[in-house]
Amino acid sequence: MRVQNTAASEVAHERPLPATARAAGVTRAGLLPRLGTAHQRPCAAQPLRVVRVTTANLHKDGTPIELGLVTNRVDLAADLSAVAYR
Repeated sequence: MRVQNTAASEVAHERPLPATARAAGVTRAGLLPRLGTAHQRPCAAQPLRVVRVTTANLHKDGTPIELGLVTNRVDLAADLSAVAYR
C-alpha cells in the first residue's frame, strides 16, 4: 500500500540498496516494527517493509515526487516492490 509522507513510522533496520534498486528509483528500504504512533496497536502481526521510491513526476519546485510504499512482502527485492506498485 502507499502511505502518506506524514505517516508515523519507525524504521528498525535499514537495508542496503543494490544498484538495481537505485536504478529503479528506490532511495530507501527498511523494516518497520509498527506503522503509526506508539499509542496505537501494531497494524500487523508480521514484519512490514517500507520502500521509498522517486517518480518521474515533479513538485512545483522541480524536485522529484517520492512515494512511500509499505508491504508485508519482505522477501521481494526493493526494486520489485517499486515495479509492482507502478
